[in-house]
Amino acid sequence: MRRNPVKDEAGKGGSGEVVLCIHGFPSSSHDWIKVWGGLQGRFGRIIASDLLGFGFSDKPLDHNYSIFEQASILERLLETLEVKEVHVLSHDYGDTVALELLRRFLDRQKSPEKDAAHLQIRSVCLMNGGFLPETITFQWGQYLLTTSLGPYLSRLGNFYTFRGGVGKVYGPNTKPSPDEVNDLWALMRWNDGNLALG
Repeated sequence: MRRNPVKDEAGKGGSGEVVLCIHGFPSSSHDWIKVWGGLQGRFGRIIASDLLGFGFSDKPLDHNYSIFEQASILERLLETLEVKEVHVLSHDYGDTVALELLRRFLDRQKSPEKDAAHLQIRSVCLMNGGFLPETITFQWGQYLLTTSLGPYLSRLGNFYTFRGGVGKVYGPNTKPSPDEVNDLWALMRWNDGNLALG
C-alpha cells in the first residue's frame, strides 16, 4: 500500500459541498495553504492529497508514473473517504489529472448502465495548466527530463538550478519568496523525490 498523505478538513459550507484540491508540479498539497481558509468558508469539506511522487507521498524510483494512475489513486481515496460528489480545484500538473477524472465521469454519464455509486463531479476549476498536451511548451530542462537523459539529469540538479527553473513558472507579480522556494525544494527532495523526476 502506497502512502499518500491526505488533508481532510471540515468547512463552513453545506455538508454536501466537498472540494478536492489537486496540486501541481513539483510541489504538494501544501500549494493550497494560502487559500485553505477561503475554501473552508465556501465548502463543507476540503480534501487535498500529495500525489504519488510528490510532497510527503511515496516516491518509488523505478516506477512508471502516469496521469491515469494518479486519477485512479484519487478515485480510490474519495471512495475510502465515502465521498460521492465533488467539486475539483486544480492547477498545473493537477489540471491534467483533473481532466482524466472528468473524462471518466463523462464516459460513465454516457453509458447506458451508468452507476450512481460512481463519483459525481459537480464542477471543475482548472488553473495554469496545459489542457491540450500537444500545445504545452516545456522549459528546456523540463523537456530534457522527459527524454532518456532524464534519470541522469535529475541526479545533477541542485538548489540553484531548481530555484532558477521554478521561478520561470510563476507570474511577474506572484514570484515565490525565498522561504517558499526552500520549502518547495525540501518537499521535492524528501524521500529522494528529485531522483524520481527523470
